[in-house]
Amino acid sequence: MASADIDTIALTRLAAKRLKQISVEGLSSEVHTKATHCLVDTLGAIAVGLTGPLAASMRMYATRDIDRPQSYAFAIGKKTSAETAAFTNAVLAHTALRDDMHLESVAHIGSIVIPSALAVAQRDSWNGDQLLKAIVGGYEMGALLGTSLHASGKMNSHFRASGMIGAFAAAGSIACGESSDEATTANALGLAVNAACGVNEWACGGTPEIFIHVGTAARSGITSHALAKVGVVSSPEVLEGKHGLFNALGVLPDAPSTFTKWLQLSSLGRGILDVKWKPAGCCNYTQTTTSLALKISRMPGFAVTDVRSIDITTTTAAIRYPGCDNAGPLHSTLQGMMSIQYGVSVALLLGRLSEASWDPLCNPDTASLMRRCNLSASPAFDEAYRQGLQPARIVITLEDGNVIEQEAADVPWMESSEVLARSVREIGEHVPAERAQQLVELCLDVDQLENCEKLEACLF
Repeated sequence: MASADIDTIALTRLAAKRLKQISVEGLSSEVHTKATHCLVDTLGAIAVGLTGPLAASMRMYATRDIDRPQSYAFAIGKKTSAETAAFTNAVLAHTALRDDMHLESVAHIGSIVIPSALAVAQRDSWNGDQLLKAIVGGYEMGALLGTSLHASGKMNSHFRASGMIGAFAAAGSIACGESSDEATTANALGLAVNAACGVNEWACGGTPEIFIHVGTAARSGITSHALAKVGVVSSPEVLEGKHGLFNALGVLPDAPSTFTKWLQLSSLGRGILDVKWKPAGCCNYTQTTTSLALKISRMPGFAVTDVRSIDITTTTAAIRYPGCDNAGPLHSTLQGMMSIQYGVSVALLLGRLSEASWDPLCNPDTASLMRRCNLSASPAFDEAYRQGLQPARIVITLEDGNVIEQEAADVPWMESSEVLARSVREIGEHVPAERAQQLVELCLDVDQLENCEKLEACLF
């Protein structure tokens, strides 16, 4: 499509055209592989969430619609309504904060898109190819909108990125899976923009709204598409208009051109191909510093009792992200997952990380180390961040005056094989190892399924 033509078409219409392309064209082998691995990764994250801080609440909530058995809710091991299944499964996937990461949108797309797509796939008896294309389409919409919001650096930081783009991504996912007509898809996307949710006050009190954001987004995406299917329309310029989302979030005049250029310059599936898998169950912005601290903790002869001071250098984006620059006192596991100082301190103290590591109340000795942390940003690291990297450096001064220094150019992102192995272990906490492996293998060939209802027999 010529640039002049693009400039005259509403952005939701352009996005709808992209989704139709994905739904009717074949996926490249690279996109296919990445999508199946993201599905496996999200199921692993849900498995971790089943023992997480909101598991009991999600079990109670999921029972509210068991008289409408449409889609599988992991929290209760049986079917509930599609909307409730998507909500609870999304929340569970996000509670361990080890779900996938799309850097340009500063968002966790998988824990929103995959629960919503799975729920509708089961409710409406999609085949596996529909499910896979829905996943790719959802990531595409999340990446497209999220990149448009953040590229200029003007995004209102009081709003949570995942919540701002999540319903848009989920609605796009379902429209792609159903290969909806262009008008229905554009209206679904527009209605989903109106369901954008999530402010960042949770970071101050360490409260769980951060997890509810993704559940609300997954559910709202399903609702938005359902409303569009029965004829509800939305403003064509809900994104770029005078009172649209871009103006509300302070990202005009840059965002519309970023949106259109992304579509023009990106091959199909770019959204999911750009997603990264985090190695640790903590905030994206604490990954590099935490990994460096783990490396130091394993050095021969290192002892935390010898530490005088800890100088941490990272990016301005990391320091400014809500909850990340928090030297305590900490009162919740979520605060531990978000704090750069806590992540470094607990890694140095324990030399390993598990779900229990992130609870500061269970690791009180971290408080003393956190008080010795000095946090700063580097202009060179900020420039690297603008290039898609997240560098960090830790310099530890010991009581005897000796210095230990470690630096990394980026997060040690997980490879595909590591993701599969981790998910098998996580799912294997709830079912026999053989069954966990069978589920992973089924996901890797999910496009061969004739009916996604068959997935339920393999779930945990």
